[in-house]
Amino acid sequence: MALSRPTVGSRVQIVATGRAGEVILDDPDDASMTYKVQFDDGAAPEVDWFSQGAVSIDSTAIGAEDSQVAQKVEKATKELAALKALAEENARAKAKAEELAARAALKDKADADARAKARAEGFNIKLKGCTGANSPRMGCKSKAHYQLICGCGYTESFDEICGYAMDLPERQVSRCPSCGAEPCQELKDKRYPGPGAKRNICPGAPQIL
Repeated sequence: MALSRPTVGSRVQIVATGRAGEVILDDPDDASMTYKVQFDDGAAPEVDWFSQGAVSIDSTAIGAEDSQVAQKVEKATKELAALKALAEENARAKAKAEELAARAALKDKADADARAKARAEGFNIKLKGCTGANSPRMGCKSKAHYQLICGCGYTESFDEICGYAMDLPERQVSRCPSCGAEPCQELKDKRYPGPGAKRNICPGAPQIL
């Protein structure tokens, strides 16, 4: 009985070239690469994949014995299963890589948005407290404690020796050391940083021991 379609062990001809060969793999689920054909004419390529409509059964060929066909079908079934398992594994790995890349892109965007927001809001410097008399009388010196806080999450604490604790430090900070943000509007309104900064005495600064 004539076969309705080629399968493993079938002798076929390539419609476009007329080359004859034997089907060694048959994947009916893949319309673009249905048949893997092995040629025996010595020309290259010796093996190639073809779509379902690209081959036809070679009616002039002598069919193989049933036992030989059965062996070829068993071998082909195992090989095709291994190929499909590898393809599924590669597809999972690709999907995982794409998922990780998408997550990384989202994180990068979120980080970039946060940095942009921090640069827009700027940083602030606050007097946190004072150690000492907070008065220059009798030559006394005190230590003012400041904290720089930026919207990017960067914080820095530093001290200055002074007579009176001032709301702004003598240290001039023009950019956030982490993200490069400028001073916030509150500092800019006090003309900080700069030689004309409005620095006020803070006699009630909390004492820090």
